[in-house]
Amino acid sequence: MEFDQEFVEYVAKAIVNHPEDVWAERIVDDNGVLITLHVNQEDMGHVIGGAGKTAVAIRTLLRPIAAKANMRIGFRIHDPSGRTFGEKKEGFVNHGTTPATPVAAPAMTSTPTAAAPAPTPRVVHHDDMDTTTVGDLTF
Repeated sequence: MEFDQEFVEYVAKAIVNHPEDVWAERIVDDNGVLITLHVNQEDMGHVIGGAGKTAVAIRTLLRPIAAKANMRIGFRIHDPSGRTFGEKKEGFVNHGTTPATPVAAPAMTSTPTAAAPAPTPRVVHHDDMDTTTVGDLTF
């Protein structure tokens, strides 16, 4: 077992209620390494964390390991119900069992309006500054 895989398992076992059900799958391909964490269904909330903060923290801790090994390491959390966490969501929707499909842009429902003219930049001239009170200042 590789160090990165052992590390993910170690961290996950430390935060779940069922450490005996934790195991990590490591897949190496041309893009780098992908580590998929498998946990008990009851422990999904512990591994993902509030708003995904625990999963993000695990990814953050994997960065120096990847840098030291001079490789890319991806991290996913497998959900037994079929969902997979940790995939990029920019422009794609993944429904778990189907491949990711592009998301269509929303249709425009109103008539486009003319763009507002760009504001003219305000130019400040130093000659226009009020300097009547500057003479009273002492330093």
